[in-house]
Amino acid sequence: MKTMLVLALASMIAATGASAAQTPANQATAAAKADHAKGKAMKTESRALKKQAKADKADAAKMAAATPATKTTTTRRTTRHASATPSGRMVTTTTKTGKKITYNCSKQGNVNKKACKG
Repeated sequence: MKTMLVLALASMIAATGASAAQTPANQATAAAKADHAKGKAMKTESRALKKQAKADKADAAKMAAATPATKTTTTRRTTRHASATPSGRMVTTTTKTGKKITYNCSKQGNVNKKACKG
């Protein structure tokens, strides 16, 4: 791209001419040539930029295709239910009203109950 700009500048310098005794017709022709050279350089530069943008898009697409998709996992939570045969020391006591209550003395909340202490 730099060489294109240098060539464009060199052609503009050559087109304007180094001689001081140019006629107005020659000057107009030289200016037209310089404009033409400048236009060609800009078109070439524009094409190069378009090609580069196209290549960048292709590279991005390749990278996206090469990257493996992330694996999604789901975790299941299991709830604990009381088992049919409880573990620990089981104590049955009768309240003042006549209800029968069974305590599992191995549980933290039942350790201080009167039935579990005795």
